Amino acid sequence: MKFSGRFRLILAAVLLLTLGVKLLWTRDAPGPDDALFAAKAEETLRAQGFRTERVVRRFATIVHGARGGCRLMVGDYPPNGMFAEPLEVESRGIGTMRFVWRGEAGAQAPKLLPLLEYYAKRELGRLGFHPPRRPILAVAANPACAGLALDWTALATLPR
Repeated sequence: MKFSGRFRLILAAVLLLTLGVKLLWTRDAPGPDDALFAAKAEETLRAQGFRTERVVRRFATIVHGARGGCRLMVGDYPPNGMFAEPLEVESRGIGTMRFVWRGEAGAQAPKLLPLLEYYAKRELGRLGFHPPRRPILAVAANPACAGLALDWTALATLPR
């Protein structure tokens, strides 16, 4: 099938127009709000009787909690696993890191669904839409926390 020069010119113009519209309409994707996550984590732990301390690292803001002999930390684990190693290092002095997503706890970080949500949210953010975010919590607790049923509901969904 052979296309005429006129058809090619029209096709090129349409492609440039759609690319131009996309460039004008989209913006940088907003990142997760570390301050909001840390504030909600502190609020969640304080509501359950913990004293809290916020520790800012280059890779994330970590919230440490203490109640009696129980010591724990909670961090925002990125769906792509980018900061898995620094979070693991941060948790070593406390206990084994576990993960909580949408109210479900596990020894392994969930992969596929959070990553799909992350990319969809990122692209929607570029278009100016801001759907809620469901962070993956990286939680480490010392043995004195065994038996405590912590409620992470307030961190299951964040506005950004």
